[in-house]
Amino acid sequence: MKNPYVLAAAAFVVTGLTIVAFPADAQQRQTAPDMSFRPSVGENDCMIDYDTTDKKTAVKFGMGIEDGVFSVDITRSRWEIVDDQDLDREDVPVTLTFDDGRTTSAAYGGFKDGMRQGVWSVWHGRKDDPAASARAFDMMRTTQKIAVAIDGDTIGTVDMAMIGFGYDWMKRCVADERTKRGL
Repeated sequence: MKNPYVLAAAAFVVTGLTIVAFPADAQQRQTAPDMSFRPSVGENDCMIDYDTTDKKTAVKFGMGIEDGVFSVDITRSRWEIVDDQDLDREDVPVTLTFDDGRTTSAAYGGFKDGMRQGVWSVWHGRKDDPAASARAFDMMRTTQKIAVAIDGDTIGTVDMAMIGFGYDWMKRCVADERTKRGL
């Protein structure tokens, strides 16, 4: 074929026939699950931050690098839940409910105010059994969705998009950070 226009037209016809040959449902766009997360490493924590499925609330899961404390912060940029609250309280109940029905509740929790407002929580303190944090953290290993409740009211659900994703990331992060720090 000496004429390039004939070659281009032939390619177009073949391509056009190919597209027509596929069923309509095969042409629908396939999308990946929402993998919106923000990993970070702090002075003593490996953290992974997700938005709830309604995009109103940020939920940050953390694991202490040196002390093994499992923590959850639940925040919004402006949240009336903090208004007129005693910021020194440490008894605000935070409960996680996993998609398989298991639940775990923090040993301590309180209100936080500032740029982000909400509730902090930890699963064991300095004088408590660290196994409570290990048990709560281990529950993340086999789950994809976690409902977060403050004082019995469900605030939202976190979808990690893959079973155990948050657990795996934090576990690797803690191991890497302990190695870097010679712990």
